[in-house]
Amino acid sequence: MANIGFGLQDNKNAKERGYDLYQTSLGETLSTVAEDAWKYNPTSSLIRLAELEGNRGTIGDEPLIDRQELNDKYSNLGLFFEQDEKQSTVDILVERKKEERERQSIIQRGPQGFLPGAAKLTTSFVASAFDPINLAVAFVPVVGQMRFASLVAKHGFTKARLAKGAIEGTVGTSLVEPVVYTAAQREQSDYDLLDSFLAVSFG
Repeated sequence: MANIGFGLQDNKNAKERGYDLYQTSLGETLSTVAEDAWKYNPTSSLIRLAELEGNRGTIGDEPLIDRQELNDKYSNLGLFFEQDEKQSTVDILVERKKEERERQSIIQRGPQGFLPGAAKLTTSFVASAFDPINLAVAFVPVVGQMRFASLVAKHGFTKARLAKGAIEGTVGTSLVEPVVYTAAQREQSDYDLLDSFLAVSFG
């Protein structure tokens, strides 16, 4: 789920992150929302996680840098290192954190209010819907034909269809959300358990 900027202190955050305070257009904002939402899709998360952990696990001649030195150098970006890391691994984390902050700044400086908020939410949903893994889990047959027929008999077709969609959406999102959350945590993205809960809820 993209960071669509509801209720955030835009000027304060922009100043802290060192970005200009000029307002971004709705088009630029929605494009960035789509980019941010795509990042937190399962396919993108798997690719990013494989790249990061593959680099981290590669054995070579590259020396490890002391974690305290890394914390002193990169704490201003919001990165914290619990172990010594190779510079190439650090470079991946730093680049991704800078890109994340830039996206956040663009979104937060975009148009505010109900209609822009609805447009950002819709854009986030559409970007998520085109992920191949999300498409696949959307068709996982959680509610069988007999169960669906029982729901139709009890609640009518429309309510039964909504119930079926809600159940299957929740189950499908729950299957892939651990991958998204793990990738985000490993690269220290601003994506926590609340974001995971919202992603499953909107599933």
